[in-house]
Amino acid sequence: MQQRAHNSDQSRAAAGFTLAELLVVLVLIGLAASVVLPFAARSYGNFKLRLAENSLRTLFREARSRARFEGRVEAVIFMPPDRTGRTLILVRDDGHRIDGVTLPAEITITAERGDGTWSETPDPIHFFPNGTCEATQFDLSNSRAKHLQLELTPLAGSTREVQPEKGSE
Repeated sequence: MQQRAHNSDQSRAAAGFTLAELLVVLVLIGLAASVVLPFAARSYGNFKLRLAENSLRTLFREARSRARFEGRVEAVIFMPPDRTGRTLILVRDDGHRIDGVTLPAEITITAERGDGTWSETPDPIHFFPNGTCEATQFDLSNSRAKHLQLELTPLAGSTREVQPEKGSE
């Protein structure tokens, strides 16, 4: 039998990584995380804002469709915010609850009143059997002060995104 001479390089490779090598890798991972994590957190906040916008649009679309289909007035009621978020409820004119959606707690919603002021306690929005609704404008904002404004058009009962006014930012 022949025995092989163990080379010091072979025994070192079998032993694993050195502490210095592990520290370099950990530092590189830390640097990469410090660059990526703030971007991911900001993107997640914007995602929640867009999700709230889509939930609001969907609820308004459902209210309009139900009002036209059932031939009765439907209303979207804004419940006061609590620690879980703000709940919006779709109800018929007889008070029967149809549907609802809860916006995340970090999303703030304000509505423009008829006199041009903004309120955090929006009045109910009514949708009528002829497809029209009460017009208003909504401002959605997240904890990073990113704003998104929606306008509810009275004749079509549809929503469209509008540019935030300088005074509401």
